[in-house]
Amino acid sequence: MSFVQSSRRYLRAVLRNEGISQVGAFRIVFVLAAPLVVGMGWVYQWTDPGAYDPMWIRWTVMAVTLGLLALTFQPRCKDYIVPAVHTYVFLLLTWFLWVAAVNQFSANYSMGLFYVLIGCLLVLSLGRTFGMTHIVFLLYTGGATSLLLALWPEAQVSRLVLWACVVSALALTCIAWLLQRQLATTLRRSQENLAEAQHLVGLGNWEWDPQTRRGHGSDEACRLLGYAPGDGVLSPEKVAAAVHPEDRPAVQARVQAARKGEPPRPVRVRTTGADGREARVLQVRVRCAERGGHRRLVGTLLDVTEQVRREEALRAAKEEAERMARLKDAFLANMSHEIRTPLTAIIGFAQILEDELEGEEQELLQSIGQSGRRLLQTLNSVLDFARLEAGELQVERTEVVVQDEIQRVTRELREQARVKGLSLQVNVPDVPLAVLADPGALGRVLTNLISNAIKFTAEGCVSVLATAEGPDVLIRVKDTGAGISEAFLPHLFEAFAQESSGLNREHEGSGIGLTITKRLVDLMQGGITVDSEKGNGTTVTVQLPAAAAGAQAEEAGRRAAA
Repeated sequence: MSFVQSSRRYLRAVLRNEGISQVGAFRIVFVLAAPLVVGMGWVYQWTDPGAYDPMWIRWTVMAVTLGLLALTFQPRCKDYIVPAVHTYVFLLLTWFLWVAAVNQFSANYSMGLFYVLIGCLLVLSLGRTFGMTHIVFLLYTGGATSLLLALWPEAQVSRLVLWACVVSALALTCIAWLLQRQLATTLRRSQENLAEAQHLVGLGNWEWDPQTRRGHGSDEACRLLGYAPGDGVLSPEKVAAAVHPEDRPAVQARVQAARKGEPPRPVRVRTTGADGREARVLQVRVRCAERGGHRRLVGTLLDVTEQVRREEALRAAKEEAERMARLKDAFLANMSHEIRTPLTAIIGFAQILEDELEGEEQELLQSIGQSGRRLLQTLNSVLDFARLEAGELQVERTEVVVQDEIQRVTRELREQARVKGLSLQVNVPDVPLAVLADPGALGRVLTNLISNAIKFTAEGCVSVLATAEGPDVLIRVKDTGAGISEAFLPHLFEAFAQESSGLNREHEGSGIGLTITKRLVDLMQGGITVDSEKGNGTTVTVQLPAAAAGAQAEEAGRRAAA
């Protein structure tokens, strides 16, 4: 990088009021001092032509100043710039003390000495710490001034005024140094607090200048990557070197994306310990920032090791819960099958004996048959629910005539309604209503809805209606039963939810019939709604796509997919 380019970028940074380093402050001093040394010489010659002030010395001082300015742009100038500046300050003060003494401490040169003292001490204060250099400078200033006043007793200004100017310059500079020290202390405390906060959170930051090949990393960033906290310099290559070999391409990809101006997406990577084993999991973000007149890479490192462990534990717990749920469903399905097989034989033998016996024995066998059928219905519900939970129950949508299914189910349940003294009415049109549905699933839906209506109706009637409305067919099951409270309606289709529960419940049941009904309707791409009022009956409406409309929709879906 050329001297002109460096100067131009540095000037832009100063004009933008960006923070500058100690070397940057020295540059500002040299830029101001170089023309000021020569310019003040011309002013002195114009105002006091008889004064002794050789211009060649001022030009020499200006050349030295410009040389030091050029040194500040060298790559390793921090190693030697501070001693060079301190030497420059002592030589500059010595020269001006000599010029002021030769001119017998005239008013002009006494005032100039006052400002030179202030300037020299301010430059020394850029070192940020008060040390031996400042003490030597103060002793040197006092001793040199006293010696010169003794050698030139005919001073043109009062010695008291001259000493007052010197002391005032030293006092003002000490005040400025104390303020700077206070600011430095505040800054150091802020940096310590930031470092402590980063350590508590497990967050580190780093930045890198690709052009100057300079960068910085916080102590926490170094620690997270396995480097000593005092390492400081973190380049993208050094960051990638601390990452697990399998994850290095991800870091390099994020760096390249940041250089292209892409947003900083986080990426999780693993670091390697001293023995090569995985040490931590870090979340890395990198972006390109405009700073100091050119682009820099800025990155953050967040320790997410504990978070990843918790996520893995939760994932393992979820998988274990899912496995246990599958085992439960398989157990329910197997047990239902094992119980249903002998139960079917019990019901069959009970029916045979019921036809052969009479009187009290026949009533007992009827009770056995009813209890067996009820238990068989419960087992069927549990089996279907387990298959639905496991995702093993599949439906095949074909063209089904609604009237045929309604007539078949009502024939099976008419005796149940007659025993309770209820009227089971069917109101369907003469024109066949065909829907796309699974015959077995539709039959199970109708059986659950009509048997529920009969169970919860003490007197009156149960009606089954079917109508065609637009592209759908609606099947309504109405009853004049107890109805459902408004508070329980949102929970109607939840598994094992019953409005009346406990040992004193009014109606028997497993509480999964309507849950199965809802899921079967969903599998057939239909819908189900409930309209009920406590004490005024219930109407359940099942909506299924008509066969023609459903076929057209499926054909349109296949065309869109193709």
